Amino acid sequence: MQPPALLTLEIGVSLLVAMVFLAATEVLIPSGTVRGPVGFPKAVRRRFARTRGYAWLSRIFVRHGLERFLTGGSRRAPPNGPSSRRPCGSRWRRPG
Repeated sequence: MQPPALLTLEIGVSLLVAMVFLAATEVLIPSGTVRGPVGFPKAVRRRFARTRGYAWLSRIFVRHGLERFLTGGSRRAPPNGPSSRRPCGSRWRRPG
């Protein structure tokens, strides 16, 4: 049989190690960031539904010739590129 002081020390050290482990894992992975196994299928279904919705919207954009707005490029650039630009002010002059 062990002396009671050694048993108390073992219990105290094991509690301290467990608390340090829990604190370290809470710092690295905060609670609520990783979904549990119960919410995972629901999250996957929502993600697929969102992807289907964006794909449907993208098909509408492409069907109407608006795919250049999907790439995130400049809205001022013409679809043929900068080489097809006219000089500034060459067309819209006031008569006068």
